[in-house]
Amino acid sequence: INAEYMASGDLKALSELMEKIHMQKVHVDNKLQYQASRTKDKLALQEKVKAQVYSLRHVDNYKTIKKSIIQLQDVVREAQTQDILLDEDVMTLVEKESSRLNSERDLRFELDNLIVNEARPEEVKHLDELITIAKDNTVETTYITSAETLKRKMAKNIEAKSISKLFTEYPLREYQEQLKIDPRTKRPIDPTTNKPMDAKKFGEYQKQQEILKKKRKKEKFNIPEWATTMEALENSIKTIEALIAEKAELEFDEQFLKDISANLTRMKKEYAHRKMLEEEARQAAEEKKKKKKN
Repeated sequence: INAEYMASGDLKALSELMEKIHMQKVHVDNKLQYQASRTKDKLALQEKVKAQVYSLRHVDNYKTIKKSIIQLQDVVREAQTQDILLDEDVMTLVEKESSRLNSERDLRFELDNLIVNEARPEEVKHLDELITIAKDNTVETTYITSAETLKRKMAKNIEAKSISKLFTEYPLREYQEQLKIDPRTKRPIDPTTNKPMDAKKFGEYQKQQEILKKKRKKEKFNIPEWATTMEALENSIKTIEALIAEKAELEFDEQFLKDISANLTRMKKEYAHRKMLEEEARQAAEEKKKKKKN
């Protein structure tokens, strides 16, 4: 036995050598024998740590992770009790594995307990932080991918509810029925006959439109700040339509779907109504310009 032999870190070879010395009753200096015995104990504990770390590469039940970390730390405490200084790389392995297991446990807890259609912004933020920590600690990709999918669903759910709230709070007003225009006669199609209006009906329709136009000019209507531009209103409508298309994946409940569908129909009418107002304003401006020229 020599210092170089003990420094090799080969537990099996050292154990076999010590057993051979014992069986053959070879005389070894007491100090050297003590060092060999201590080295053997240290190597045995380090092998125990590595075996335990390897066994924890995949944990079926995340609820047992805390117990597993305690057991891993117990081996370190066992070495400390015996006044054995484990190698730095072994201590780094324990620390790294404990961090990985802790972050995996935290992530899997959220995966098990978060409810998509009850998501809150602070929960999405917390989950995002846990995903970042899990990536830093090289947690299994499976759990990270699942968490990222969950985060995306939660964020979209929150977005849908946010838009739904804006739609609900949007002021109410009456909308004129938008009749289809016959491309040949340029007259509105009568919904009762499904044919272009005759001259008499068209004349009555035009009079009614003039009355409604004057009424709209006098109408006072406060458009919410978020919808002051047509683009913003249109984008919100398109976004909510896209989110409804993912209703199963986003786990919308029936009442929410019912409410948002009704609001979406109203907002589409509002969009068409405002387009009509824009066109009327454009035509009025053109008329005013013509009168000035004349």
